Amino acid sequence: MLRYRRCAAGAEQVIRQEAYRQATLLTDAVYKADNGEKKIFLTKCSPGGGDCQSQEIDLSDHELVYGPDGKLYVFNHGILNDEVAALENAVKQHGDAAIEQGVYTIINPHAGNPVSEVIYAGLDKLREVTGLTSIFGISNASEANVDLRNAVAEHNQHAAGDAPARIVEVAHSRGSLTTSNATHAQLTAGSTDVPLAHVQFHGAAANAQRMADRVAQATGGSGSVWQATHKDDLVSTLIGGNAATGGRDAGFLKAHGTYGPGFEEKDRKQIWGAPDGSRPVRIDPKN
Repeated sequence: MLRYRRCAAGAEQVIRQEAYRQATLLTDAVYKADNGEKKIFLTKCSPGGGDCQSQEIDLSDHELVYGPDGKLYVFNHGILNDEVAALENAVKQHGDAAIEQGVYTIINPHAGNPVSEVIYAGLDKLREVTGLTSIFGISNASEANVDLRNAVAEHNQHAAGDAPARIVEVAHSRGSLTTSNATHAQLTAGSTDVPLAHVQFHGAAANAQRMADRVAQATGGSGSVWQATHKDDLVSTLIGGNAATGGRDAGFLKAHGTYGPGFEEKDRKQIWGAPDGSRPVRIDPKN
């Protein structure tokens, strides 16, 4: 009996040690992703999304790419996306005008496994809901958004005769948390002239009303927020607290993964009931 108890106690200790090791691996992966290298890619494609070329850019010596109308396109991608998937989704969720000119994709590093990815997204959701970025900080992906916005603002100060560059952003799923936290951090720093013209949420994990209030303050009232949510998209409805804007019965995965114009028309019709797919609605700020 004594020998049995000793064996049982030894086995329990081994199990506890292994559980601790696994938990440490998960949290270490979250920390590594949260503090990962800042990466921004510029992707250009031919109409329809073919012949795409992507290049990592360094803001310190990069000449910003924007159109005569001042639009500079930015994409914040969702959860479980590596760099390849993030760049592919940037193309799918933008129209021809954007991908021909070029879309800046801000990479949020993959945490290495689904569990760590969910924990990482949960940390960003905590930041978004509480607004306590002074305590919890922001991810390096959020900081990269701030860096790009500051680069655009600085460019506008020195641009002569050109229309000022203004960011037109699409954020999918967890990417909405990335940009919402970036915006809140800028508000905390006292910014009121952030060059955000238009932010569009697709299946957002962040709350669009909260983002609309933040953007209104951060841009001095000049920026707007729009959101599209499929009725079967539980990320946007349950986690983001956003109202459904349309959709047919499709199931969660198809609903959450089919936003923007870069999908086959038959898929847009099947999932959204309209040839142009998801239709965002404007969210007016309360403040």
